Amino acid sequence: MSEDKGGLLCIRKKHIDARLDLSGISKGWAVDEIASKLPSPCYVEWGGDIKVRGQHPSGRPWIIAVPEPPTLDELHKRLASAQKAGQKGPVYTLSDHEQKDDDDNDDNSNSKKYLAILELQDGDAVATSGDYEKIIYKEGKMYSHVINPQLGRLLQLNQVTLAQSVVVCKSCMFADALATAAMSREDISSARTLLEPFRTGFREPVTDFILYARRGPRIVRMLVPGLEQKEDRERRLARHTPAKVIVVGSGLAGMSAAIEAADAGASVIILEKESKTGGNSAKATSGISGWGTETQARQGVADEERLFERDTFLSGLGGQSTPSLVRTLSTKSAPAIHWLLHRFNIPLTVLSQLGGHSAKRTHRAPPDENGRPVPIGFFIMKTLRDAVENEYKGNIEIKCGHSVTSLIHKVDEHNVKTVTGVQVKTEGEIREINADAVVLATGGFGCSLSEDGLMARFRP
Repeated sequence: MSEDKGGLLCIRKKHIDARLDLSGISKGWAVDEIASKLPSPCYVEWGGDIKVRGQHPSGRPWIIAVPEPPTLDELHKRLASAQKAGQKGPVYTLSDHEQKDDDDNDDNSNSKKYLAILELQDGDAVATSGDYEKIIYKEGKMYSHVINPQLGRLLQLNQVTLAQSVVVCKSCMFADALATAAMSREDISSARTLLEPFRTGFREPVTDFILYARRGPRIVRMLVPGLEQKEDRERRLARHTPAKVIVVGSGLAGMSAAIEAADAGASVIILEKESKTGGNSAKATSGISGWGTETQARQGVADEERLFERDTFLSGLGGQSTPSLVRTLSTKSAPAIHWLLHRFNIPLTVLSQLGGHSAKRTHRAPPDENGRPVPIGFFIMKTLRDAVENEYKGNIEIKCGHSVTSLIHKVDEHNVKTVTGVQVKTEGEIREINADAVVLATGGFGCSLSEDGLMARFRP
């Protein structure tokens, strides 16, 4: 390892014939180790195994393309090229560049197809396993170097079995092992069954995977229940027309709603009755509860959807809660924590087990440099307020000291009411603000003190 003229650390070969041959998961381990020794940001790639740290120097996430595996006809052409180049069987190393001198092939065009474009965040690693780079050719048949341990045989290349698996997680070594293990299952459904449990309850949880078979082709990608995929989100946002949105309340719910609305292209006004933002969220000190998070996985906390939902049901009056709302809370809990963790770099890395919980699932920030506890509610709200003021100038306007007294609505010929704005009291004056949509994020349970109020009815 040496420094170049720009002061960057580089690894160079001192001899042109020097090679490193790492078998099994050692290549993934080596990529992890190299990335850990290099300064951030960095991008480490070794034979298809990738690890990134930090962001791309341009400020965006790292982006990689996953190419579509070659067809069986293309592999036969590569095999012929390898034999022509002097490779001796039965084991052949195939690569697309070996056939560039063949006039009869059509694999040298620039029309390379890709299965997916992956955006990698800080610490993400990708490993790919396939049946196309190293094959065993015997009696006219091609076999992969991967072995099915259950059947005790090499994988034969064909149209229907798994041809490629791609795994994304925070450890390249684990991604390497899981990608190869998935290939060994041969069948896509079986490989998916193998990988799904590693999405939660694993020290380096799988955040994405892609499974590919040639016939069709058939492509299976990891889908988290209730979590909107990036492609679907982009299509949804593209359909939005510019709108004016009012968000009532500036706590965590209100700030989150305002940011999401602004990301969808809306012009947003946040109305807060108090003199400063934050609401009750800024006073919260316990943390945020969620199951199936990266933090739980890294600390080996075994938590499940059924446990989270059972604890939530039991917290309701008489053990009763609305099932659909409990399911929504459960399904969205981990994505909400990851949104704060990755979108705003809020370090929700400390876990606690509070009363009524059957596992450690309340996420907090670590103590400050002096060992003092960080008031997590205030910390989160300050971070979001700073983001709104710095990243969303011109898109989100915050108005404190504005108390919403009623909703404005119109009634159509079918007697259907549509909310068109709010009535606001500020500095003793009442005025109206019109909008295309109004989001109520006011909370209000805590101060509902009347005999027939919400607290008396649902939490006496």
